[in-house]
Amino acid sequence: MIAAQRQYVSSAVATRRTWLERSKNLAERISTSLDTRSTKTKSLACEHSRNRAELTSRSRQLQHFNKAADAVAILEDKMRRTCFLMCLILSACASTPRQSDPQLVKPTESDVVALLEQLQPSSIVVDGDPIETTTLAELMREHQVPGVSIAVIRNGKIDWARGFGIADVETGRAVTPQTLFQAASISKPVTATAALSMVQDGLLDLDEDVNLKLKSWKLPTNEFTDQQPVTLRQLLSHTAGTTVSGFPGYARDADLPSTIDILEGRGNTDPVRVDTLPGSNWRYSGGGYTIVGQLMVDVAGKPYPEILRERVLEPAGMTHSTYVQPLASV
Repeated sequence: MIAAQRQYVSSAVATRRTWLERSKNLAERISTSLDTRSTKTKSLACEHSRNRAELTSRSRQLQHFNKAADAVAILEDKMRRTCFLMCLILSACASTPRQSDPQLVKPTESDVVALLEQLQPSSIVVDGDPIETTTLAELMREHQVPGVSIAVIRNGKIDWARGFGIADVETGRAVTPQTLFQAASISKPVTATAALSMVQDGLLDLDEDVNLKLKSWKLPTNEFTDQQPVTLRQLLSHTAGTTVSGFPGYARDADLPSTIDILEGRGNTDPVRVDTLPGSNWRYSGGGYTIVGQLMVDVAGKPYPEILRERVLEPAGMTHSTYVQPLASV
């Protein structure tokens, strides 16, 4: 009886040991599986983190692209309107060319008909496709323009010039080739030409920190300008990261703020500041060109209108054009 009990106990102990060994092996397999899953989870977490970082980076790039696309679309729309209203006509119609007075140049009837009834789009036309034309009257109605002054340039000279519509809706005064139009942003390339003239004369440097020559006002520094100072090249090419896209203007009877007041936001726009890394992207900035104007004044020691008159307008024969504001002081 005792022997049988001992044999039973021995068998039970052996069975227990076997189960313990199996349990130990199972625990090891489970541990190994958990380690493997943990490693995979960490790997997936790292991959997810990388994907998220890449997605964030691409999202930011897309935001920059969308902002740039919106800015370009706005600029294109402004340029289309401004060019129609002013661009083609300002340099010729608001100036007195050396070869003749535009008032004395008489367009032929075929010239007028071609202009009034057969205007072609400025977009690219595929050879062979029909060309849709429009009329000057239709364009004036579309853009709500009461009057335009147009000059036709051939071989670098004024072929003919003529005004259409009225210059003053209250008095009915007609537009003539001498009617002055507000130049708006078409003044920017003229400003750039004057600035490059000063670069040519060694007065300005395209690639130095503009704060080195700004005297009466300094562009506030921040974490962006600490990495890359703003240069004249960047300001002229709208890549300086400066704020204030454009300006609404002022009524005739309103007090005009000084350039420094405008730069500091004491006019009807925000202060001009840098809020992106200079040179990192393109963004239209009238505020940047305001800095250019102040830079030219500080270096030349002359009023801005005088600088533009001496360096661009008079050499180009544009004696009827001016940067003086208000016009009553001309």
